[in-house]
Amino acid sequence: ATLAARRRALAETEGRAEFGAELALLAQATTAALAAADTPESCAGQLAGLLLRVEDLESRFAEQDTFLDALATRREEIHEAFTTRGQTLADARARHAQRLADSADRVLASLTRRLAALPDQEAVTAFLATDPMAAKVTRTIEALREADDPVRAEEIAGRLKAARQEAARALRDRADLYADGGRTVRLGRHRFAVTPRPAELTLVPDGDTLAFALSGTDYRSPVTDPGFAATRPYWEQTLPSESAEVYRAEHLAARLLTAHGADALATADLPALVRAAAEAAPEEGYERGVHDHDTVRILGALLPLHQGAGLLRFPAAERAAAQLFWAHHTEPAARSGLTRRARSLARARAAFGPTGAEEELRAELADALATSGAPGTDGVDTGLAAAYLFE
Repeated sequence: ATLAARRRALAETEGRAEFGAELALLAQATTAALAAADTPESCAGQLAGLLLRVEDLESRFAEQDTFLDALATRREEIHEAFTTRGQTLADARARHAQRLADSADRVLASLTRRLAALPDQEAVTAFLATDPMAAKVTRTIEALREADDPVRAEEIAGRLKAARQEAARALRDRADLYADGGRTVRLGRHRFAVTPRPAELTLVPDGDTLAFALSGTDYRSPVTDPGFAATRPYWEQTLPSESAEVYRAEHLAARLLTAHGADALATADLPALVRAAAEAAPEEGYERGVHDHDTVRILGALLPLHQGAGLLRFPAAERAAAQLFWAHHTEPAARSGLTRRARSLARARAAFGPTGAEEELRAELADALATSGAPGTDGVDTGLAAAYLFE
């Protein structure tokens, strides 16, 4: 009995050691199989092989319930890991197929337009045989088949074939209906001139107003919208930087003065600064060597006047309104706080240039002026009055 008990104990110890080694080998095999599974199909194959191995272990250690429980847990873990891996790979394949299909859609749309413009069947055949766009569609069809998406592959192949057939039909129609290289249409003995350009809606001058027009036709429809009619003063203005009253070099000089301040411009390299500003705004129509030169001359004359005039550069009405508001419509504590903020921002401007905080303070002062009801504020530019107070 003692010998039998000893034999059973040794068998259990050896069984646990053997089972532990088998579990370790199973874990290594699972890791290797997950790394090797690069498609949903290979995931299914690797999973089947591992589950077969688990079943073999269950038959070998069927007498130990604890071993069977551990194997059942490991079976669930393996199944879940490979199911997740397979789903991830399937999702990635679906996204890849969708990207391929979207790319093929865009290429086919462009391909169809280009095929419709070709002059004869030989040109169509040569285009489809040599053009990179057609080759890309063919490669996309093969890639979709490799990605296990034959439905989309056949759909795109059908669309490519339809584009080829549509181009052939269009060529036959052009040969039957058009003459002079497509510039005239033949209907029996009659010929009509046509334009190959697509009709575009635009605005054109029509007497003393503007009208909607379709390019290539004599269609005209005057614009009657009252809101649009209110913009009449700007109809003749072709540039945002120039009007009948303001020369574009003056506009650029004023913009630079506002953006940088007189102190910064006085010490800056004006020609380089003006040239960079003009090149950065091509929509404003500055001509190099003309408007940048004029802007430098304007600033050269304006900066000494700006510095010499001081606060007198602000209009008298705005200065008076600001003084009345400051003296009679603000509290001492508010004046102290605003003065402290203005001085701090002025020092920051001298060191770093204009800041957004300066604009915020000016806007705050302008709002206070507009709502104060102070004498002299009616009809004045509260923005200029606020700028005067800030300075």
